[in-house]
Amino acid sequence: MTVRTIDEIFRDFVTDGVPASGPFNPHKPDIRDTLKALTEGSENFPDNRVIRLNNADEGTANNIIVTASVVIPAAAYQVLYILNVTQENTGPVTVSGAINRELVTNINQPVPAGYLTPGMAVLCIDTGSELRMLSYGDMETLLNDVEVALAAAQAAQAGAEVARDEAVAAASDAVSQGNVPIYSTRNAVEGLEIPNGMSAIRTNGFGMVGDGGAALYKRVFSEPTHAGKVQSADGAWWELAELEINARQLGAKGDGVSDDTTALQNFLDCTVALKVNGKIPSGRWNISAPGLLLDHSSVAGDFTPSIYGEGPLTLFVCAAGNYTAFETRGYNAPGSGAKLQTVGGFTLYKPAGLDGIGFKSTGFCFGRYERIRTIGFNIGQSYEGAFSCEIEQPYSYSNNVGMDFIPGTGDTSDPGGGVYCPNAITITQPYISTNNVQGLHVLRPANFAVRGGSIENNGVQGTNSAGLWAENPGYQGRQGIILDGVYFEDNAGKADVLITSYEGPSANTIKDCNFARISSTAYTTNNILTDVTVDLLLRMEGNGFGSAGDYVPDESRPYVAFTSQAPIYRGFDTNLIVQDVGTRYLKRPQFTATGNAADVTINTDQQILAFPALSSSSPDYVSASNRFVAPFDGLYQFTATLGLNSVTTGGSIGFAKNGTLLTEAIVRFTGVQPVSITRAISLAEGDYVDVRALMDAGWSFDYRGFISSFSGYLVG
Repeated sequence: MTVRTIDEIFRDFVTDGVPASGPFNPHKPDIRDTLKALTEGSENFPDNRVIRLNNADEGTANNIIVTASVVIPAAAYQVLYILNVTQENTGPVTVSGAINRELVTNINQPVPAGYLTPGMAVLCIDTGSELRMLSYGDMETLLNDVEVALAAAQAAQAGAEVARDEAVAAASDAVSQGNVPIYSTRNAVEGLEIPNGMSAIRTNGFGMVGDGGAALYKRVFSEPTHAGKVQSADGAWWELAELEINARQLGAKGDGVSDDTTALQNFLDCTVALKVNGKIPSGRWNISAPGLLLDHSSVAGDFTPSIYGEGPLTLFVCAAGNYTAFETRGYNAPGSGAKLQTVGGFTLYKPAGLDGIGFKSTGFCFGRYERIRTIGFNIGQSYEGAFSCEIEQPYSYSNNVGMDFIPGTGDTSDPGGGVYCPNAITITQPYISTNNVQGLHVLRPANFAVRGGSIENNGVQGTNSAGLWAENPGYQGRQGIILDGVYFEDNAGKADVLITSYEGPSANTIKDCNFARISSTAYTTNNILTDVTVDLLLRMEGNGFGSAGDYVPDESRPYVAFTSQAPIYRGFDTNLIVQDVGTRYLKRPQFTATGNAADVTINTDQQILAFPALSSSSPDYVSASNRFVAPFDGLYQFTATLGLNSVTTGGSIGFAKNGTLLTEAIVRFTGVQPVSITRAISLAEGDYVDVRALMDAGWSFDYRGFISSFSGYLVG
């Protein structure tokens, strides 16, 4: 067997270095014999190897006993040796066992006491009489890097040549990409010295190559205040330089095993500090108390990063405990809410407990929240002090309260507190289902709109349980709630829509919605219920009310009802009501009657006002007596409008039931401005209602018949 060096086998010319000697063609027997000697560890292999001397700590501080997995060559200067150190030396050192030599420095001097320390790796060569270290002093960092690379190569159990090639490649860790070197991982950079001329570096991972944490870093002159950084072994600081960062670049794993709370918090803090948007990739992200906080409360009028996931594939699994899983907190001064933020595209899931809050937005205006899903919390989604925000496709189910909107605390020392009520909020295409108390609760809403989507199977327990509960709408007299095209089904408790108000008047709209009762075990007492002590206008247009499935209709559960003060209904006659109990809702009574062309003079107390011309026919309005007679029990709403021609001293009108003026339904006037009165009145079958004057001595007025009217219809 002929064993040659690699350089000799693959030389360029017959005589190496002499072009005139002609090309040299390698001989296959030489290649086979040499490779065989290389892989078998033959004593005759002349060079090109690195051998690890294994120190198992069986010797003493100054006598290192080693073993080797291959045969040690007899000739000098053939191979490099890697020797690991386990004890600090106290004097000159010898190596024995697989090889017996004195260990000396690279200038052939005894190793000084204390130079060798546990964990050190020494690179040396056999001179025939001693093992001479190839580096000494400041070069130890390089030796450590080589040791790591060689250990990785040997762990792969490749052949000696493969191990050698990998060690050589790893020894110069960086691969050039343009003028930005690429390193394996962010963590590996901590052990490397990077040349001063480099202003940026790239990595192929955070802790492992390919773990999703690949990133671009830039050199900075001082340590950044956030976690998006790394310090190389030469002392230089490097900061994330991506236009958008993702959670894995801060060490979060999303593997469903690790607790990612700290890493995800670092990620959120980093988006604020770097003023960049952040992405949470698909994965199963475990979080625990205290949860996550995206905090902008100290960055007034500044950049507000957007945070987004990849939809249902981005899943936060929340450990038990009464905490908020994910909060985004805005600036708290009135009129200075954080602006133009988008958050969404993820699911927050608590497997057990029904406590805490899933997602919370505090003190934001102009926020946009997209496709946030919350499952298994006391409150699925909470919005405090929100103003001019859009919430698109929220999913909140199997909580106690699906979505909760409340005013800011009014305390500007409370982060996100502010003074805002839920104002100018639009929710589009929600799915709010199987929440125990309310599907959606909103306190003091103003211009609060829900458009499309469904609210169903909510409200099986608790006070004011409902599909949607609007509490004190129209703060300071504004428009309250607007429900447009929402589907309600199988909610329990008081109502699909419960409106309670005790603070001030409000106008509210429910239009083009569908109210369905299909289950004999899950239904609300009413579809729409108001409980108010102040004026409340309820505009209802184009809604559908009906029953299906095994639900049994019952007249004690009317579709629309009120307690306390009756609201003012508008447009109720445009709704479609289907009912299978007798003829109660098959033909809904309604009428509109006007006066004749002549003026009508009123100067007698209790005088009945005349509206003989019936413009909207109903057999239940009697023109001869100017009265409406109820065909069956129910709540009816009536409106009387007068176009006054003249008034002497004063006048007043009201509705009379069965000949008795209802004193709570009277309007007084002294001028000729138009007069209108609207009241809801409960009637039994056969009861009648007319419009009467309540006059003092000397009072009189006349009205123009053709612009005056008396109308009414069945409400419920």
